[in-house]
Amino acid sequence: MLNLACKTGLKSNEEKWLIKTLHLDKEQVFHINMTPSKLPDILINNPNIALELLICMNNTAQIARYYDILASMKLSTNLLEVFNQL
Repeated sequence: MLNLACKTGLKSNEEKWLIKTLHLDKEQVFHINMTPSKLPDILINNPNIALELLICMNNTAQIARYYDILASMKLSTNLLEVFNQL
């Protein structure tokens, strides 16, 4: 599902399922092959999922790498919205 989220906007039920899965087990983010390089594509196609992934990783040592990626991205509405919600 994560790979699909990198390529296209997920359907509402797919997005809800992925977010629910992350909420049930925040450690799940480390088992779905999430990497900082995937974050820009997910943010462009599925900003709500990008936000949830960042929230799940907020108290981990890896979060700095993801914030570095966010800081280097071209400014967009989706990026601003994720920053605002964080």
